[in-house]
Amino acid sequence: MSDGDWASEDVNSINDFFKEPMKNPPPNLSSVVWHPSAGRDWRPFVFWSKGYLERKVKFSGLTPATLHVMTTLNCSAKELMEFLESDERVAWQDERTMIRLVEFEYVALRCEDLWRRPSREHYHFEGRNNECVFRQRGADGFSGVIEVIDKESGHVERIPMLYLLSENIATYEHFVSSGLFQVRHVPATCEGLGFGGCQRSLINYLVETGLGVDDLESVWVGNSSGTAFTHLLELVKRRPMIPWAMPMCFGGTLFCRDGEEPRND
Repeated sequence: MSDGDWASEDVNSINDFFKEPMKNPPPNLSSVVWHPSAGRDWRPFVFWSKGYLERKVKFSGLTPATLHVMTTLNCSAKELMEFLESDERVAWQDERTMIRLVEFEYVALRCEDLWRRPSREHYHFEGRNNECVFRQRGADGFSGVIEVIDKESGHVERIPMLYLLSENIATYEHFVSSGLFQVRHVPATCEGLGFGGCQRSLINYLVETGLGVDDLESVWVGNSSGTAFTHLLELVKRRPMIPWAMPMCFGGTLFCRDGEEPRND
């Protein structure tokens, strides 16, 4: 089967997305946290961990992550390679928390539509960025397991993750329409259409199509002035979601599912 013949109907397991099956595929796809335009910002992994949610009363109704999926089209090959080849592979830490990648394997996507830009003439790069670290390895990303470590209590939480060089909307559409994934949370803190090539924000796409919205429990936007925030307000009008200010260490606003009916005002 060629890349052009790929379709969501051909997908029966997560390994069907890739040219070669993963050695250790994530076992639970019921609560996916999707990180569009994630780059190398791993801090949001803390927020959807079971240990964090259990301590926060106002977020206690949210489902902890069973899988994190990070997507990006532009990355720093040198810095990512240094991270993957480092001894500890510490993705992020502060005085209280550490995030560490404890194991990983490279993966190659079957469908090229997942990394093609929907509007190449308006994007900063021409075609695919062949200087990216994953293409040098004949792959489009990696699958692995991260540890979220609470330094104060010693609590360690291990969560599967996927890091993919893929376009946000295409990846979301293909994965969600397959029926395999339950995308519960979307941190859209970096998805701001900076290069303009996608022409519309992922949040705008969710509002237009409603794809996966029934299962969506939260969306985190970085500020109140960006494109994602504006379009999310339209989504809130249809769904029982309420905004909460995020903790100071993260910033932004979290729109969460709520048991009350949405207000009309």
